[in-house]
Amino acid sequence: MSNSKGAEFERWIVEQYAATNGFTALILLINLGSDKVDLISCSYVHVIGDEVRWKDMKTMLDASRRKWDAFAVFPESPPGGGPLIDLVAKARLQERIDEVTVNRMVLNDAGFFDTHGRHIRIDPVELH
Repeated sequence: MSNSKGAEFERWIVEQYAATNGFTALILLINLGSDKVDLISCSYVHVIGDEVRWKDMKTMLDASRRKWDAFAVFPESPPGGGPLIDLVAKARLQERIDEVTVNRMVLNDAGFFDTHGRHIRIDPVELH
């Protein structure tokens, strides 16, 4: 892989695939503000190979036609690896939405990336 945009995302996909032999990616699109983190859209895709490139992922995310600053990918697979069945994927996606709604810090447990495919994290806002 090159050191071009998205290299961190592409490395992460390869690592996740190697660990699971395929998985379902629960994807949350995020808007980041100076003191807030808003969930704006969500979906899931089944990852059945490690050839997912940043360019293709960004194109897919941009197709939502929503302005986004970051996205979180929660890899999920059943025991033994592979993608989830759709019914389970939908339920797990809702569970992740609920978790993030209650506690935005859960995003740091995911593959959390900016618009250039670089790993990011959020930190708690200190209230004065």
